[in-house]
Amino acid sequence: MNTVTIQHTGPEYISAIPDLPAKTINEIKSTKIVVKTIYFEGEGAITALTLTKSTIPYPIKQGQETTVTVTVENTGTTAIRDIEVKDHLPDDFDFVKGRTSGKYKELKPGESRAFQYVIKSRDAGKFILPQAEAIYADSGGNYHQIQSNAPEMEVILPLIATPGRAPTIPTGEERGIPEFEAMFAIMGLLAVAYLMRRR
Repeated sequence: MNTVTIQHTGPEYISAIPDLPAKTINEIKSTKIVVKTIYFEGEGAITALTLTKSTIPYPIKQGQETTVTVTVENTGTTAIRDIEVKDHLPDDFDFVKGRTSGKYKELKPGESRAFQYVIKSRDAGKFILPQAEAIYADSGGNYHQIQSNAPEMEVILPLIATPGRAPTIPTGEERGIPEFEAMFAIMGLLAVAYLMRRR
């Protein structure tokens, strides 16, 4: 019988672990165990910071704006100090207004802060926005660095061209008319015009 031993080391706690006994050895080798950074200070004291990034509305149409919100929350049991948060502007978007960073002197357990900024899409498609970053100090003066999630942003191509852009003229096939039928229709009109002139 094969035995699998999992030894956990480092400043994390396991937040999700699958049912290992029901898996084969090969399945266990490829199993992902989700861990989350956490720091312990003395008996029962936990220092942890959560950094979350979100966008509203989602999805948007090409040329429209979306608001990015970066939220920092003290999810531990001790105060966190000297917090610096910085986000990075995504490619394919233009900055409109707001602020992309924040500094906070202290966050008590359960407290949160947030900042927002507005960006405008240039191109259509699906984009992965960059992660925001934060550094902070625990009650012992030790500094830690974390990153946020990287949300996906979908930008939909408009059906009607916006002013200032050259409209796309659909071909016969895009209108539901095969090219050869359009050609014969034009030739027929020219023949009728020729016959009318001869009269």
